[in-house]
Amino acid sequence: MNIGFFSGASGLMAYQAEMDTVAHNMANVSTVGFKTVRSQFEDLIYTKMALHDEENIRLTGHGVKADRRQLLMDQGNLNQTNRELDFTIVGDGFFAIERDGQTQYTRNGNFGISVENDAGYLVTWDGAYVLDGAGKRINLPLETVKDQTTGEATGTTQNYDLKGVKDRLGIYRFPNQLGLEPTQGSSFLATAESGAAYSTQAAGVKDYDLLSNTLEQSAVNVSDEMTNIIKAQRGYQFSARLVQTADELEEILNNLR
Repeated sequence: MNIGFFSGASGLMAYQAEMDTVAHNMANVSTVGFKTVRSQFEDLIYTKMALHDEENIRLTGHGVKADRRQLLMDQGNLNQTNRELDFTIVGDGFFAIERDGQTQYTRNGNFGISVENDAGYLVTWDGAYVLDGAGKRINLPLETVKDQTTGEATGTTQNYDLKGVKDRLGIYRFPNQLGLEPTQGSSFLATAESGAAYSTQAAGVKDYDLLSNTLEQSAVNVSDEMTNIIKAQRGYQFSARLVQTADELEEILNNLR
């Protein structure tokens, strides 16, 4: 089997991975807080060519592979929702959420209320708990009924008090946010490459804005993704043609023996 065949086959797998990545981006063009992902490629191992001149050793590659995916942390456009539990981080930072006992991080600030045994908790649109700056679930108290004359509390209503929720939201950062691992939707997991998350409140970092009544839209640029899918399709076609040509040449050589 010749090197051309291996190069073409590796190209098929690499461009298929690129098309899968682009398709993933396109599928999340309407996902709040979603960040674009790009495939990164690297050459496969090189081998020495057998030449008569030992002083001039030539290296020949065996193709390419999609090594990893890289995050692009561009800020998405802001959409005014006029909804009290919609939040947007303008600048670097993530909301921390607890899903299935695991801490994840997201830019999606579309929150709601989950009632459990008469206790209210701030949750994401799909039910994950939103965490505060200390990594604890945000519990929402019931609204207090006050006497109009004395101003003293006389009881509670059936509605949850949303005052101060914005100030309780934990905003987290990483030493290397590009090292985060994308998971479902617009959520991420911390990795050894990203480093451990730290609370901006605890660190005294205030170089960002936290807006209410707004949501950060997906950062996917449809025009860019359409261009990337066309490039990937053409690369896939060229790789397929290379495999076919290499196979035909191999057959010709075998017939000459």
